[in-house]
Amino acid sequence: MRRALQMSAFLAALATASLVASPTTAAAAVDAPKAIPDAAKFALTVDLTSMAEQVAQFERRLGSAPVPVSRLVASTGTRSCDTRVERSVVRSITPAPVALRCWSGRNRTENFMPQGITSTSDASPTNFYDGRQALAVTSYQRGTNEARVSFLPNFGNESHLNIRLVTPTGPGGGNARCHAGGSVWYQHHLIVACTGTIKVFDWRKIYQVGNQHIMVQVGTITGGAVGRFSSVGLDRASDPDLLVVSRWSTSCASLDSPQGNRCSVFRFALPDSGALTSGTLPTYDAFNTAFTSMQGAVSRGDLLWFSSSAGEQGTGTLRSWTRGDGRPVREKPWTVGAESVSYWNRGDGTGVLLNVTEYPSRRVILAVEASNYP
Repeated sequence: MRRALQMSAFLAALATASLVASPTTAAAAVDAPKAIPDAAKFALTVDLTSMAEQVAQFERRLGSAPVPVSRLVASTGTRSCDTRVERSVVRSITPAPVALRCWSGRNRTENFMPQGITSTSDASPTNFYDGRQALAVTSYQRGTNEARVSFLPNFGNESHLNIRLVTPTGPGGGNARCHAGGSVWYQHHLIVACTGTIKVFDWRKIYQVGNQHIMVQVGTITGGAVGRFSSVGLDRASDPDLLVVSRWSTSCASLDSPQGNRCSVFRFALPDSGALTSGTLPTYDAFNTAFTSMQGAVSRGDLLWFSSSAGEQGTGTLRSWTRGDGRPVREKPWTVGAESVSYWNRGDGTGVLLNVTEYPSRRVILAVEASNYP
């Protein structure tokens, strides 16, 4: 039985919101994804050993104990979305989101741009990590490509904590260079898409250095055949769990490309142990798509969702497609400034899709009923 902890209004909405029937949507005039032959060649390599001694030396230099997730205290705010401009981000979503939050204070800056969203529902089948239920949003800094993760432990207090993502170098850690296009919280690891590679950080290695918190990189995930890691998502409904990797492009090219086109989606089998370990992640399946400006993808078994953006003013598109059932791709209006997508599992056969948008003054976190996007 799930532990009974007091949840914030936002997280409570994820757990208890009533289901609303979705209006019938005409089939989208877009080609269905097409399987890439010989998908085994895209297998990924996880390396959590090469940096181990460097990480240990770095921790010894810090000379302080890590801060457990259960003790992280949020320091800045989010708030209800109460202006016409902010609410215009979800103007086209029907039915309306079951939960909606806006950033405030320094997180409305033009410097850091939110890209990835994940949660403790990714971290564990129980929806808890270290006794907490939380969301996490990854962002990159314009100009430098430095990255951070915003830890949102309690929307009831309308607050969050920004944690700098670092490499284990120097006295306080070197800035991790990463577009942070998507992220997955998987047990104690934070898996972050960094375009040319995937970087792995550790929730057990958070330190307070001066007036800021840092999280240390502990490894990498690479795969030369994939080429571009624009975003990552997770599938906990498959056996084994799957890491979902998507490519972003404004032009997709051929659906018949044997190397994957510029808008491909790949799914990789995670270890049966349910924990990320060094070794090979074999390809589960791989598809070419016709989905331009795809900011992320997530799946539940054979059902996949794809989030695409349309600039600072345009309405994005959320597409759904079920592998092997013969139905066409379904598409519905999505957020303005849409970024990656994640799934929060209620544990009763229902769940919500989480999304974050990137533009200042139009920067929101929202949840919609997954059942409305079948």
